[in-house]
Amino acid sequence: MKAYGVLAFLLFLSFFAGAESNVSVEELEVVAPDLNLNIANCHHVTGPVLLEKEFYVHNPCEDFMAVTYEYYNLPNKTWEYGGKSCNIGPGQYLHCPVMVNVSLGGTGNGTFSDALIRFTGTTPASPNTEYKQSFVFKVDHVTSSRESEMLNRLENLTSQWETLHDQTCLSTTCCTQEEWGMIENASVLLNAATQDILVCGLSKSYEKLVTAEDLLDTAQENIDSCLLSGGGGTPTCPSSCPAGYSQEPYPDCSCNKLECPNACGSLEYQMPYPDCSCKLRECPNACGPGAVQEPYPDCSCVYPTPTTVQPTFVDLGNSTGDGGGGCAIGFVIALLSLPLLAAWAKG
Repeated sequence: MKAYGVLAFLLFLSFFAGAESNVSVEELEVVAPDLNLNIANCHHVTGPVLLEKEFYVHNPCEDFMAVTYEYYNLPNKTWEYGGKSCNIGPGQYLHCPVMVNVSLGGTGNGTFSDALIRFTGTTPASPNTEYKQSFVFKVDHVTSSRESEMLNRLENLTSQWETLHDQTCLSTTCCTQEEWGMIENASVLLNAATQDILVCGLSKSYEKLVTAEDLLDTAQENIDSCLLSGGGGTPTCPSSCPAGYSQEPYPDCSCNKLECPNACGSLEYQMPYPDCSCKLRECPNACGPGAVQEPYPDCSCVYPTPTTVQPTFVDLGNSTGDGGGGCAIGFVIALLSLPLLAAWAKG
């Protein structure tokens, strides 16, 4: 039964996928208004710049058409659903309003062209057909005074943060763990405020910048008070690294394992720190008796070729070379008969 259930489910998925792939797309007939925009990067109240535009849309079908639209989210580079624009009667034309949503915080002044609005029309009479159309706008944009104020404030606070983090707190023990915490919290707020400006969240950015400024000012005041009271010295790290490790300067103070410089050849290996000397690599002694091992990196075993021993014939004749051999032959016969004589004697 489980197998039948899985099969049915797969058939359903294949049918659904097939139905989706059968959807055809046709061009939606739309008359566009003026597509030139002259705007600020951000609106001082709403955040993103919101502009209402009306498009004149035609429904060619014999049934009502529902028309929805999407707007292009410039900071995220994605299309976002804008909602329903209008419902159009069969064969009719209708003014369909949309809201153009533009966020250009932190981009300065300039001009660009991009698709910012696209329509989708659907009708019950043609469920497998979608009518689509998109529109490219030409945008001239400038930095508003409100955005400029936020950017200048962000720049000044970032500079103040860098001075405290990179200079002041590295030169005096008056910058305690409490002040370090304030500085790090301010860093998080400054990064978040930057992201808010990019999406034209100027009000949210302002709140974060005010909080970050308070943290940095309080940290600076605490350090100044400590210095005026005669406190503070050059901060140093506690000597807590074991042998063979180096320590990062204050305030990091982390321990890093010392490593040898890689200065050995390909046929050598390096001894660990602090020796660091190079040793010649050797082959493991894995050859059998009688074998000769090739040097590293070959390390193969070479066995010598066995030599053939030729028999040596001894001339048992007399030294005079007269062809006689009686004495020698007799001597050999005597030697061969010794074991027989010994056995006879025992018997």
